Amino acid sequence: SFPVSPSLSPFLLPSSRSLPIHGDVSSDVGSWFGIAMGDGNLKEGSVNIDGRLVTSNDSSARISISGRRSGELNIGEGVFTHDSKTNIEVRNCTSFTTKSLLAQGDDYRLTGNQVILHGQQSTEGNLMVIEDGMSAVGKTENYVAWWGLSTADTTNIVGGMTSIDGGRNYIELSSYSEHNTLYLSGDYTSSENRWNEIYAYGSNNTVYMDGYVGLGGLSIDAGGAYDMLTLSATNTDELADNYQEWLNPTGNSASIYGFESLRVDLADTQVDMQSMQWLGDYVEAYNASGRDFMDLELNTDKFGRTLSLDDFFSSQTDDIFTALNLGGEIANTLEVAGTLGDNGIEAFTFKVHGDSNDAVQLSNEWMYIGDGDSAAGPEYSYYTTGFDLLMVEAEINVIVGA
Repeated sequence: SFPVSPSLSPFLLPSSRSLPIHGDVSSDVGSWFGIAMGDGNLKEGSVNIDGRLVTSNDSSARISISGRRSGELNIGEGVFTHDSKTNIEVRNCTSFTTKSLLAQGDDYRLTGNQVILHGQQSTEGNLMVIEDGMSAVGKTENYVAWWGLSTADTTNIVGGMTSIDGGRNYIELSSYSEHNTLYLSGDYTSSENRWNEIYAYGSNNTVYMDGYVGLGGLSIDAGGAYDMLTLSATNTDELADNYQEWLNPTGNSASIYGFESLRVDLADTQVDMQSMQWLGDYVEAYNASGRDFMDLELNTDKFGRTLSLDDFFSSQTDDIFTALNLGGEIANTLEVAGTLGDNGIEAFTFKVHGDSNDAVQLSNEWMYIGDGDSAAGPEYSYYTTGFDLLMVEAEINVIVGA
């Protein structure tokens, strides 16, 4: 344990590379604790606390790491703030990990946890992990932000978010960054149908969800360019159990913003398309609201075989999905025999996404008419029967007349 007295000055470590602290760090009853590592000359700095960081009863804590090349912070057993304030800032951050962020308080201005991570510029692979999730109780908040011009920052919230009695959990990604990835698992719930918020202001972000989201349990704003939300589940029953209450066009149609693709990723390859009509209804309401158009896409990578487009669609399901995704580690081949209408799709345009592992085999009705850049997202090769349009991601191998 590392208790802090009210008169203790902060540690100033201008040239140290690493600071290990064993046990808990705690401040209580008006005391404060600080670590300042780096004075502008430090190349690499790291702080590792293998216990908890605890502040309570009008106390405070501040950790600042300023490495010119990299900064790392690990708080092994989590950050706990009770009626107090904790501020954490890491410059040129390459890694921030902690078990949890827990805040309880009655004043948004004076209580809560604030974590500011300045992602290292021109570097791919900056990482943040919160293993057991975020919880805010009362008029307080957990605020976590990536700032700066970094690329491909990864944020992994494993244990979900819980908001109780007005508590806020807030994640913000820099508007100057791009190609960020967020992994969200666990339960996302709010007692007041709000206050778990993610603002991914950068461009070309991907959000993977694998957990439960209650009504009003999460709001995600994906920002600009081409952004994708993937919903993972074992089967269509679990998909509905985890996400239908959240993505409900009549109950809470403002849960997500700014996404161009909503992808369904199921472990079960026996897909009951008609059971996902509720999700089609949500996407229809989303597109009708005047936001960016969002495709509803089924991921077929796990199938690992030759697929026929009419395996998935019929007159009962033609209005649900507007794209298939073949991409991933497993090679897939999609056969399209006849027009889109022959395959149970009444729409005049359909998209196929994938990579160089994959192939599309088209019947003789189809004719290549050129390539083109989309306004946002992948580059496509365009094929037509004269009546409808098939947009195939450019990396996919296409055979006509097979």
